[in-house]
Formats: sequence, structure tokens, C-alpha cells
Amino acid sequence: ASETTTEEKAKEDVVIGEHDTFICANARVHIVSNFLPINLAVKWRDQMVNAWDATSMSPGTCRNSDECDDNASTATDSWQYATNNDGTVRSFNNAKTRNLHNIKARNETAQTMRKKNLFSYSKWELEPTHPLVQEIEEAFASNEMRNRIINLLQPHHPKVLLATDLSDLFVTYYGGGDFLSKHNDGSSGTWAFVISLMDGAEGEWRADEYGGTLSFQCGRVVKPRFNSAVFFQSRLNNGSYGPIHEVLPVSWKAEADGYRRFGFTGWYSDVNDNMSDR
Repeated sequence: ASETTTEEKAKEDVVIGEHDTFICANARVHIVSNFLPINLAVKWRDQMVNAWDATSMSPGTCRNSDECDDNASTATDSWQYATNNDGTVRSFNNAKTRNLHNIKARNETAQTMRKKNLFSYSKWELEPTHPLVQEIEEAFASNEMRNRIINLLQPHHPKVLLATDLSDLFVTYYGGGDFLSKHNDGSSGTWAFVISLMDGAEGEWRADEYGGTLSFQCGRVVKPRFNSAVFFQSRLNNGSYGPIHEVLPVSWKAEADGYRRFGFTGWYSDVNDNMSDR
């Protein structure tokens, strides 16, 4: 009997699962289960978990403290706390603060900004220079991945043509008290994608208890689910922006019950979309 090569095995692992779509704000949202080859999804999830465990157990991260000292960040602290405030309310400034300082005050300020209907977020991001971030960027910029996504989208978007480089990408963890308030992604790229690599016990994420859903303005919600993908057009052909959406606050109960909301979000530009014209 002939042996199966590594390349052939990788191709066998690429089995796109159930594909669901719905319309929201004149844009079609695509939800795909089992999107990544399972071995790759597990590998990436485990690397996120290992980096997080190293960070969350480090005495310098101050996850439950008011202040960190100047030497708080260590070589093991690959995850950084990200907000668009520095501890004071910002009405119009979306400049990102990403470090391990003043975490409690920044989280409280983020919550205040959200209650005032100001754009705000509280989340954790893997350092952009981390090897996993670079590996994911390379994978999603590859011709193989772009062609897979184009083939997935083309039945509803026959003219889609993704650029060779990503507009941006974040590897994220949303823990207790973290969220992303209502916004659109029009300035980030033409096509948004959200890949869930939820780490958890047997069973599904219980949205009614844990929050943390990706919620769209049209009322549709997407629960975190391991190896699921969401794609939607963030900038439409007529120049308008795609659907307003948010990540609802995550309950501390999720992590206590053994569920952790890991994943990554990125954007492609379409070669027919000149961002400078918008």
C-alpha cells in the first residue's frame, strides 16, 4: 500500500464544515464551522493557551492589582492588556494602550466609556512580534488560504478578489470583564474575518451565562465555538460600511467553568476597493 504524504494528509484535513449566511445592514455574514484543518486549529489554540497560562501566572501581570511596577513585563508575558484609554475617558481618541500597567483602572474606564456609548474595548492581545501571530499572518496571506476564502465567498460575491496582504490582524483573548463595544470595521479593510479557537470543557459556550457573543445590529449573535469562522464585508461596493457589531462583556463565570475565549480577527482589502477613495 502506498504511504500518505504530509502534503496529502494536510489536504485531507481541510474539510470545510457547515456554511450558514444571513444579511445584516445590506451585508452578508458567513458562518463556517470546522474552518481550519483540525490539527492546525488545535496547534494554534494550544499555543495561545500556553502563552496565556505563562502570562496569567506571572507575578508581574497585575491582573487583579491597581498598579504594576516598571519592571512588570517579563519574557513570559506574551499577552498584553489592550484598551483605547490610559485610565482616563477618551471621547474621540482611538489610540491603543497595550501593556501590563494600570489594568484595573483602565478596565473600569473602559466600562465607563461603554456605558456612555463611546467606542471602547477591554481585551488581551498577543504581542505582534510573537511567532504565532507571524505564523497566522503568513497562513492567511498565502495563496492557498486566500483562494479557499474566495471560493467560499464567490457564490454570493462573484467579484471578490482578496489582496495578497492582510490589512491588519490581532490574536485575542477576552476574559472576565472584557468586551468590544459597538462599531463597524470600515476603516480596517474590505473583508473582516473572526476565527474562534475557544478553549473549554465538553459542551458549548453558554451565551446566557457567559456573554462574550459576537452580536450584530440586526439581532443575530454568534457564540464562540472552537474552529468556527465568521466572514463579512466591512466596506461595501457602494462606499458604505458593513454591519455594526460588538463583543458582549464576558462573565467571570466562563473562565471559572473552564471556558476561555481565544481567537483572532483580521481584515483583507479587495483589489477593487481603493481605500484612499473613501
